Amino acid sequence: MKKRLTVVLIIIMLLLCGCDAPSESQILGAYSNSQNETQAQQLRDITLLYYPDMDINPITTTCLANNQLLKLVYEPLVTVDNTFKPQYVLAKDIKKEGLTLTVTLLDVKFSNGDLLSSSDVVKSFELAKKSTGSPYYSSAAFFTKIKAIDEKTVSFTAKEQIQDAESLLCVPIIKDGKELIGTGSYRFEKKNGKFLLVPNEHSANQPNISEISLISTKKDEYITSLFSAGELDVVSIPGNDDLSLTSLRDCQTVSYSSNNMLYIGVNLSNQLFTPEIRAAISNVIDREKIVSRELVSLATPTAYPFNPDWYKLDIYNVSSAKKPDDKTYQNSIQLLKQTKLTMLVLEQSDVNTAVANAIKEQLLSLGITLELSFKNAEQYNSLVKSGEFDLYLGQTAVPATMDASYLYGAGGAMNYTGYYNQELEDAYNSYKTGQKGIDTYLLAFEKEMPIIPIAFRKNVMYCASALEGFENQSAWNSYGSFENVYIKTP
Repeated sequence: MKKRLTVVLIIIMLLLCGCDAPSESQILGAYSNSQNETQAQQLRDITLLYYPDMDINPITTTCLANNQLLKLVYEPLVTVDNTFKPQYVLAKDIKKEGLTLTVTLLDVKFSNGDLLSSSDVVKSFELAKKSTGSPYYSSAAFFTKIKAIDEKTVSFTAKEQIQDAESLLCVPIIKDGKELIGTGSYRFEKKNGKFLLVPNEHSANQPNISEISLISTKKDEYITSLFSAGELDVVSIPGNDDLSLTSLRDCQTVSYSSNNMLYIGVNLSNQLFTPEIRAAISNVIDREKIVSRELVSLATPTAYPFNPDWYKLDIYNVSSAKKPDDKTYQNSIQLLKQTKLTMLVLEQSDVNTAVANAIKEQLLSLGITLELSFKNAEQYNSLVKSGEFDLYLGQTAVPATMDASYLYGAGGAMNYTGYYNQELEDAYNSYKTGQKGIDTYLLAFEKEMPIIPIAFRKNVMYCASALEGFENQSAWNSYGSFENVYIKTP
């Protein structure tokens, strides 16, 4: 299995960044345990993956294993659940007025006993805003001004008015914005020269599991062996990775929504690709078949740039494309039959290869020729950014607000061919400011189809069969409400 346990930093696939190994004094604000080991304490309850030689700051780390593990130790003001609905964590109340979000903090303590203050929040967000490589950078940068009103109140001024802006208050809060001390249900402790997680006695969410051992590996390829041998009890596979963890061990799998959208990018500067042509290609694609066969049901089909699990879509069916009127559709298919199309595909990914071949096969069933051009990451990114393609198969991490307009909106960071459509822009602006419902935006997108969404991948967690109680996993927190996990008694 080709593993790359990293946070998605650029939208099309994934990068892996390493950092110099930290000194022992820097490790996670660790506590030394000088108590006698003969005390009634389990030596090992469960084990999780951890990379001590990677960045271990929860705000700046780009190592996905660490990013997820550290969410057991550090908490944000707000997170989202598996329907992408904002959920308060350290925020007690949020008042919205225009571009301003005023956050009242809960009365909670850090693991060293200090009370959480507005200063800790402001400084943590300032660190995220300064750290351009941080997975939280774009969320923090959305707020142009962050100010402490008093000890328990923080004011955030947003760049623009959008719905669910509070979901961007997801930066982990650390003591004074620099000390690696958190408010989560666990804290780090050192024992026998090794670091482990133990319950944070100051947390209101006391976990069932009293000790978590941390297992590291020099190579990602060893993870399967560690899990099969029982050295690792939980392994999270992100929704932008290959699909399965081959294991000889008796285990269970937990799947849950991801924000990783698989889509076809279209060269919108090519006169061939009219809205009618784009709609025809979208209609040809059998998304449910691709999800069932190539993605082994670990994805949710979608013809729109929204995850169908999103709580705002409960009355809308976005899983399949609306068929254009028959005459327009047939004319578009005839035109496509006369044209040889090429699609860029990022090589060295079994998932990309399988999905690309399925799309090729489906188009060919109607007599449309699609040539696949496999490129390495450097070549692929260069060609996509320069607009040297007909189509490309891409993956993108859509924000919690489900706003993928950066792919096709005016000035969008990944709108590489300079596409602009006034009707779609107006529909987007009226939706995001709450002037009109999402149905207006859906209709405008359907009419233009500037990109061709295929599916939202799912995250998968492999767990030892003895573990129970997993719940509330989401794209922003693989471990969910981990304090509720317990070990079944024989």
